[in-house]
Amino acid sequence: MSMFYACDQDGMLVYIDDAKRGLACLCQCFICGARVVAKKGPHKTHHFSHHAGKIACDIAPESILHKLAKQVILQAEGLQLPPMPGVYPSPNDPEADKTSWWDFAEIHAEQTQQLFRPDLVAKLKDGTQLLIEIAVTSFVDEYKQEKIDRLQDKTVELNLRYLLDQMHKPYLEIRQHILHDTQHKTWLYPHDPEMPQDDPATAHSESKCLPFEDKGMIHPDAFVQHRFTVLGMWLGAMRLPSGDLVVRSYAYNPQIVQLLKAWAGELGGRYSRRYKNWSYPAKYAGQVLERLGQLHDETA
Repeated sequence: MSMFYACDQDGMLVYIDDAKRGLACLCQCFICGARVVAKKGPHKTHHFSHHAGKIACDIAPESILHKLAKQVILQAEGLQLPPMPGVYPSPNDPEADKTSWWDFAEIHAEQTQQLFRPDLVAKLKDGTQLLIEIAVTSFVDEYKQEKIDRLQDKTVELNLRYLLDQMHKPYLEIRQHILHDTQHKTWLYPHDPEMPQDDPATAHSESKCLPFEDKGMIHPDAFVQHRFTVLGMWLGAMRLPSGDLVVRSYAYNPQIVQLLKAWAGELGGRYSRRYKNWSYPAKYAGQVLERLGQLHDETA
């Protein structure tokens, strides 16, 4: 992979097009710290290269993206976020933008809390704080989620996996995605208001739990069970009356959790702590079932 970012003398990431040509860039390799040259000729793609013929390092784009995201948010001192669970802005206007820009009074990187150390801790103007987790290839697992729940501070996770193959694009474009794209931001705390039923087997079958009263609108495949074997683990999937799809792993596997969570970030799904399953909107249900089918190992 070409080196599109290097560190300046202050340790800040610099995009190749924003650096001075040659050694005048005064930059160093993100991986090894060696001096680099900004190659910005008329024919080849602009990139950084190690000076004096040093062997190129293996670039870890996920590490660069993770550092870049922290840098962008620290400099912006704010973030565009989807509405918090239980908050319903402009309920009578379905076309209104439900997202909002959160200004931070101050923000710090990797400031240890009582139970763990989030990527960023933002102090809000109302005296509370917002914890920010940046996910590229590693996502918040169930153990960390339990710590977040115990701490009870507002917490959001940014799923930036989709930017991994776009690191060659201009810095301002990547910055725009990090700050303003809310489709890939998920609230980890607080949680969505829970439904009153305690039995997950019947919680979605009673009419008062449905988003509509007309029984004729129940999805024709409601309650149809699907079973898949992925990475040696059993996964169950079922359509709800609304058409949404719920997926549950019968045993804990961190790779399965990361897979289902990545899909949730991509497709607008969410995790239910009460029912220990992942739900995906009806319009993407077929796509999720197709993906599970492609991963299914019939020989397991």
